[in-house]
Parts: sequence; structure tokens; C-alpha cells
Amino acid sequence: IDEPLGEALCKVLGGDRPVPVRNNADMGALAEHVRGVAVDCDNIVYLTGLGGIGGGIIAGGRLVTGHGGYGGEVGHMILNPHGRLCRCGARGCWETEVGEVALLAAAGRTDGTIGDVVAAAAAGDRRARAALRWVGRWIGVGAANLVNLFDLQAITVDDIMVPRNQIETIDLEAPWRASPSRSRPRITGAWSHIPSSLTRSPEFCARASC
Repeated sequence: IDEPLGEALCKVLGGDRPVPVRNNADMGALAEHVRGVAVDCDNIVYLTGLGGIGGGIIAGGRLVTGHGGYGGEVGHMILNPHGRLCRCGARGCWETEVGEVALLAAAGRTDGTIGDVVAAAAAGDRRARAALRWVGRWIGVGAANLVNLFDLQAITVDDIMVPRNQIETIDLEAPWRASPSRSRPRITGAWSHIPSSLTRSPEFCARASC
């Protein structure tokens, strides 16, 4: 149910300024752009993997929200038409292959946590390691699409989307290794780990260069 939450908060707080209300991905993108790891970038996407996949888009220094305010639903980009059925009713959405739910399912630990998967992989569990590689491959496929679509300077990724210390599992080469004859795009990605200045948890920044 759509309710004017911002207006209600403004009345409760007794202020004379409007209270903006956004989803977590939009606010994450704004925070990273204004005070975080992407402060010097005007074209970024912020990705969060809590539950499904959410995206906040900054283009030309401005938040992109779309016509109805629902822009950035990158988790529902269809990347694998023959893939799993998504909760939205479509098949092959990005969030069916990546994020918290997808990683736990791939690792056979639906009642566990991302930390459990990372710990199991570190201990030599083959299924956990395979799950991290699988999710990393699909993160790379989706990220490559976003970089080329928006001509991005950076993609910031929370540590739910990419478990900490697992940045090396992200495979930006996957789209082109799968199709060697395909022409390589002008933009390529170079990923690096950058501590966030906003939270205690590290963030990951992917910088794309021509």
C-alpha cells in the first residue's frame, strides 16, 4: 500500500522541510556518491544483495529514479532466459543467480548465512566454493551489462552482494569467455577493494575504464 510516509514523518518531527523517502539502494548510491568510496564519480551504480538485488543509479551526478520512482530494479534484468523462475513471475532474472538467497541455495545452506558459506569455502567445502564461483560469474555478467549501459565510472557493492574477502570470485570476463567470437566492448572492468568510509563493513568498488 502506497502511503505518504515522508509527509507523515514531517508532521511527527514538526519540521518545515520535507522528509525524502527512498529505498536502501537509492540511499546507498547517494551516500557513496556524496561521502563514500565513489565521491569522485558522477556515474555509478550501487548494488545491494539483501534478499533480492537492488540497485541505485547515479548518472551525471543525479539519482535516476525513473517515471514512477522505481528505477534501479536491476535484480530483474533478464540475463538467463532459460534459468530459474523468479518471484516476480519472469524467468532468468539476475537475482535468481546472485545475492544472498541465490548464494545460500547454491551452497545448500538455505538456513545458514553468507558467513557460513564463506567459512565453509575457506575450510575446503567444494559445494561452498562452487557456489561462490557460480555467483561471482553471474555478478560479472550483470556488472558488465551495467557498465556498458551507463558508461559507468564505478560500481559499489555491499558485502551481502559480494561477501567480504571474496572479491576475487567476481568474473568480469565471463560474458566474453563464453562467446570467444563475440566482439569485445569498448569498456572493460578493473575491480579493486576499497574500504567504505560510511560503515564498519568494507565496500567493494569496481572502476571501469575505456
